[in-house]
Amino acid sequence: MDAGTPPVEDHNFVSLTYGEAEFVPLRKLLRAVGGVRDGATFVDLGSGCGRVVLGAALAFPAAKLVVGVELVPQLHDAALSAHALLLDFLSGPADGCFGLQSCDLNDAAAPAHGGCAGASTA
Repeated sequence: MDAGTPPVEDHNFVSLTYGEAEFVPLRKLLRAVGGVRDGATFVDLGSGCGRVVLGAALAFPAAKLVVGVELVPQLHDAALSAHALLLDFLSGPADGCFGLQSCDLNDAAAPAHGGCAGASTA
C-alpha cells in the first residue's frame, strides 16, 4: 500500500465474501491433497460459522490442533454455538484439540505447538 493511501476500513464487513462448505466434499478435498496429518495443526482463516473447522476436527481426529480464525463477530458467535451444540451430542474429536478465535488475522494468537492448551474460544 502507498504510504499516502489511507487504509480501507469496512466496519460492517460488506466487502467480505462468505460461503459455506459441506462436510463430505470438504473431507474428499482434504483427503485428495493429503489430508490433515497425524499431529498436524489445521488453521481455517475466515472460518465463518465453523463448518470447515468442525469438519476437519471430525474427519481427522489425530490432528494436534484444529483452529478457526474469524473476523466477523456474528459468524464467530455462530461457530461457538455450533461447537457447543456438537458437544451436547458427541465426545471425542470435537471436544479435543479445537479452538475458535474472533479477531483480525493480524491479531490472531499463534496456535499452541504443544496441543490444546493454547486454543481460544473467546
